[in-house]
Amino acid sequence: ETSMRLILVLALLGGAATLAAVTRRAVQTSSGLLRGVRSRISSMGHVEKFLGVPYARAPLGQLRFALPVPIEEDAARRQLDTDKHGPSCFQPPHLKEVMSNLLDTDSTEMSEDCLTLNVYVPELQDAERLPVIVWLPGEGFDYAVARHFDGSYLALQGRVIVVTVNYRVAAFGFLSTLTTEAPGNAGLFDQRMALKWVKKNIEHFGGNPDKVTLMGRFTGSMSGSIHLASPIKERLFERAVLQSGIAVGDYVFDSAPLNVTSKLANAVGCQRDSIAGMV
Repeated sequence: ETSMRLILVLALLGGAATLAAVTRRAVQTSSGLLRGVRSRISSMGHVEKFLGVPYARAPLGQLRFALPVPIEEDAARRQLDTDKHGPSCFQPPHLKEVMSNLLDTDSTEMSEDCLTLNVYVPELQDAERLPVIVWLPGEGFDYAVARHFDGSYLALQGRVIVVTVNYRVAAFGFLSTLTTEAPGNAGLFDQRMALKWVKKNIEHFGGNPDKVTLMGRFTGSMSGSIHLASPIKERLFERAVLQSGIAVGDYVFDSAPLNVTSKLANAVGCQRDSIAGMV
């Protein structure tokens, strides 16, 4: 029974919605005044979608391998059209092609400016505060595309607000020099930054910040288990649903990350005498 429920959740997340755009609503957040789109999903009802919402500063230049930096305070004064997905984070092209064909969806646009999330909100009753599911995609720590998981059906079927998250993967997300230039695990800290954004802003969408469930499959699930075991005390979610993966073994942990970093630097012609120069 449990496995059937998990299969249903994945089907609800991955299903292609039959959409008919209707109207737009504006929601004030720390990222700006967001203008989403209200769409009809088959015969199930309407869902509001806020797509490509930035939750951290773009990890460009000196921030390329750094831990995520919060959005600027004055960003709240801007207005953003959030009616289409942002680009996915850079990942191996062959994996992107395989997964796009497997999931029958397109994810051709990639960028380093990719730290965005998507919010799916069902129709709300007066003063209603819905529970929240934060979905971490992940088909390996070098592949994760939030747009592959449309939260519309799950939001309507479960009466929940669904948030799907883009985060850095592969070298951009997990390269480490064990120094401040590239401390490592930036992708995990991206996820945590997204959870902080949800905690701070989800009430404006009709969500309950005290009823957040972290959810993922494979490396999304492994990431969730790491957040569960994290010594960081700030409580950003109440429960977690882990599907097909926990953080154990050599697949997850690397005791000598600098060796991998040096090999990568050699392969792309970036080997230098100093770590700072290499990064």
